[in-house]
Amino acid sequence: MIGQSMINIGSGARTRVSSATAGIVLLLIVMVLYPAINIIPTSALVGVMFNVVYHTFEWRSPKLLLLAAFPQSARRKIFSDKASRQKIRRADALVILVVTVVTLLTDLAKAVAAGMAVSCVMFVFDTASLIGVSVREGRDAATDQVVKYYDVHGVLFFGSCSQFLSLFDEKNDPDDVRLSFDTGYVADFSAIEALNKLGERYGALGKRVRLQQLKPGCGKVVRKAGGLLVKELDVSLESEEVLPAEREHFNVESFAAERARTPSGAHAAVCGDGFDSDKPDEAEAAPMTAVDSAAS
Repeated sequence: MIGQSMINIGSGARTRVSSATAGIVLLLIVMVLYPAINIIPTSALVGVMFNVVYHTFEWRSPKLLLLAAFPQSARRKIFSDKASRQKIRRADALVILVVTVVTLLTDLAKAVAAGMAVSCVMFVFDTASLIGVSVREGRDAATDQVVKYYDVHGVLFFGSCSQFLSLFDEKNDPDDVRLSFDTGYVADFSAIEALNKLGERYGALGKRVRLQQLKPGCGKVVRKAGGLLVKELDVSLESEEVLPAEREHFNVESFAAERARTPSGAHAAVCGDGFDSDKPDEAEAAPMTAVDSAAS
């Protein structure tokens, strides 16, 4: 069916009608016109299959595999500058190689399954290395105590639990530690167990950990597993909760606040409106005078 679709598209087909027409014609040939197939020479059918293979095979694949196999210094010496920058990841090259070899040894269905399995393993490995935290400190508005915030980035799941637990400093952290999952995600039961281990580490030192800003998806996971969490963990599921942080947001509110902090004379000079920066009152009064005279 893949070969049939490739020949169909290569012949100029662009709509769904072409697929339906090709299927109906093939059904008629098999059910009605099968005596005519016996007349066609085998060599002609072999030529048709060669044509299908020629249009189905991705001829850039050997070049991509070759570029992926060479190190960067060798690519620059052997290939041109443009060709040396056409490299794909070696993990993707491995998937192409596995699918090709399995297809030759067995069939395409098993090859696709093997390629998906290799891709899943590579995805888990890559995602596990993307977990990280941003550390900042502040003071609680109610108690005025020092609070340490850990902003979690990435997906917390079975593949990233070990790296996640190595990112915390239990001995030197204050008594109040808060984990923000604004850009993080709790994915599975292994993540719940990792949070429990973290809570037990802090609990052994008389400290508590609070989970905040959980997204609806991971908040649902944590809420359902609430009975499995250790007592040292506090969970806050309020969606409107906002943690204090020094962050840049390019929106109207931040622009207005920045403009309010800027002196009017400096603002006038930056805008280039032609007024004297040493006389901000006159600069602001001039356009009002013009408006008043126009209105009168």
